[in-house]
Amino acid sequence: MLRRAPHRDPAERDAGPRADLEKYIPEGWCELRIQVTALDGPLTVRFEPSGMEYELSEGEYMDVAFPPVPEGRVGGHVHHSPRVVTFSEPASSPGFTRAWNMRGEEVTT
Repeated sequence: MLRRAPHRDPAERDAGPRADLEKYIPEGWCELRIQVTALDGPLTVRFEPSGMEYELSEGEYMDVAFPPVPEGRVGGHVHHSPRVVTFSEPASSPGFTRAWNMRGEEVTT
């Protein structure tokens, strides 16, 4: 089951090993950023069409960003089911989706 994570104070959220993603994402590049958190146990984060998968343990999270798309075009899609979240990007746009683990390291999507 997916549910909204409890609200955290920005000062508390940014403390610790997580890097500030703003320095990795060029200004104007990101249209939508989603943070996926494993709240009640492990969670698989999958990227299509590449097939890359990452297992998050309870309490771990991943930030995922989609760039702006031209008007009239469909960007990426987010699909969720119990214990799996899938980010799909257009096959014609490899590298469309970018993601970072909770240490701020960019991962292959």
